[in-house]
Amino acid sequence: MEILKAYLPQHLFQEVPAPAGSPPEVVAAAARAEAKRKARVHMLAVLCGIVTAALASPAITNYTNLFTDKSHFPQPLSTILIILALGLFSSGGSGLWNSVLEYLLKVKGIKDAEEKLAASKAEKLKAETDKAEAEKAQAEAAKARAETKPG
Repeated sequence: MEILKAYLPQHLFQEVPAPAGSPPEVVAAAARAEAKRKARVHMLAVLCGIVTAALASPAITNYTNLFTDKSHFPQPLSTILIILALGLFSSGGSGLWNSVLEYLLKVKGIKDAEEKLAASKAEKLKAETDKAEAEKAQAEAAKARAETKPG
């Protein structure tokens, strides 16, 4: 993307800072211009991602068969949708993938916590069952002693 930016007009991608001590309307205009610049950079990143995915489409088409057999999309449309999705995902950069990784780690943490909770419940139930069985055995032993006592 940086190579492509070098061939495009520089004013499209230059930061637009507000001069120090500027009035609020100048700061607001600079903020709007900066937002537009960021949008242009993101659109360029998406375009580069889609072009890269399109260039890799011969490799991608092998995997689109997995989706077209079970989906309602014809093969060409499925390939186009996958290329667009891969282009969007790749343009997200490391921030997107870090967010995905963080989400997956949280899901794993939830599953681990659920497993620990289930294990502790099972241990508690086993302890209660063992205690009940021990009390039953003591009661039976006491009853047997009482029956064998002369008297």
